Amino acid sequence: HSCKDPGDCAVRPELGPLVSDPVCGCDGTTSDNACEAGAAGVRVSADEPCECVNNDDCDLSDYCNANTCDGPGVCEMRPEDCPPGGPTVVACQGPAFPNACLAAQAGQRVRSE
Repeated sequence: HSCKDPGDCAVRPELGPLVSDPVCGCDGTTSDNACEAGAAGVRVSADEPCECVNNDDCDLSDYCNANTCDGPGVCEMRPEDCPPGGPTVVACQGPAFPNACLAAQAGQRVRSE
């Protein structure tokens, strides 16, 4: 998914659940929940409050991860150890990795299908 790609038309929700489950929008703002973001016409980039735009915004042991390749995200710790094998994944910036853990270890977001 990409923040810049065309999306699917959907009816904007008028009132979502009154639950606090913050999400990061493609516009860089944090909404109380995905329904609130949708009501504002904003696509969700990460399932947590916005913290970063790229790896430079995070500590050296972290990387900026998100559900999109080009939107803001959250700083997550790079894994120290990764299991071998697993389904091959393609990083947002091109290279393929033997699994998602190794991509995260290299500080790379993974393209979602």
